[in-house]
Amino acid sequence: RNGGEKWACGRDAAALLAQLVAGKTVDCIPKGSDAYGRTVATCHVGQRDVGGVMVREGYAIALSNASADYHSAQSRTKSYGMGIW
Repeated sequence: RNGGEKWACGRDAAALLAQLVAGKTVDCIPKGSDAYGRTVATCHVGQRDVGGVMVREGYAIALSNASADYHSAQSRTKSYGMGIW
C-alpha cells in the first residue's frame, strides 16, 4: 500500500529494472547462493550497480549478507519513505 491505497509495487519495480537494462549489456558476478539454491550476484550496466539502484529507489531489499553500501542506502531510502518503505 502507498498512502493507504493499493500499489502494484512489483510492476513499478519491474519497469525501473527494464529501464535500467534496456538495450544494454548486463554483467553479473556470482557471489554465492541463497537458502533456496538460487544464484546471488552483483550486476552492473556499465558503472551502475543495478541492485544498488533498485535498493536506493526503494524497490529492492538488501539481503542480510549484502554489502554495507546496500544497507546504508536502504536505511536512507527507508528514512525518506521511498518506494516500498
